[in-house]
Amino acid sequence: MFLTAKYLEGCSDKTIRYYRCNIEKMLDTINIPVIKITTEMLRKYLVEYQAINNCGKVTIDNIRRSLSTFFSWLEEEDYIIKSPMKRIASDVEII
Repeated sequence: MFLTAKYLEGCSDKTIRYYRCNIEKMLDTINIPVIKITTEMLRKYLVEYQAINNCGKVTIDNIRRSLSTFFSWLEEEDYIIKSPMKRIASDVEII
């Protein structure tokens, strides 16, 4: 439903594929229902992603932003009470 909403908002196919890829990787890795995902789990995911993939701050920040968009949408649509991404700062280097 998130991806459909983004499509209706006018996001490009490339952007929607990027959202899908990042969200699916995160959900597959954390592997618990989205309503139970915590800030700490997401921080750990980003740290491990950066270490495993040897990627830089810009890449991690792009992933963080796409996940933040996803969780903000879940909050706005009342699927979750509060986005766990709100406490993950955009200007803080993960590693």
